[in-house]
Amino acid sequence: MTRTARCVCGQLSVSVEGEPSGVYACSCKKCQRGSGSAFSYAGQFKKAALTVSGEHTAYRSEHAG
Repeated sequence: MTRTARCVCGQLSVSVEGEPSGVYACSCKKCQRGSGSAFSYAGQFKKAALTVSGEHTAYRSEHAG
């Protein structure tokens, strides 16, 4: 299975192939702020399974606080 994430502007995409080596949920304050929820989920993948396309730049939403 391939999973792909893209930034808001579409310039950067990150794909990962295969199944995660680990999945976890976290409820620390940093993860709460990052997800906007009481907790967040994350998966761990081997670096060799990762493909990055595009250029990394900074982006800030007009609605950011």
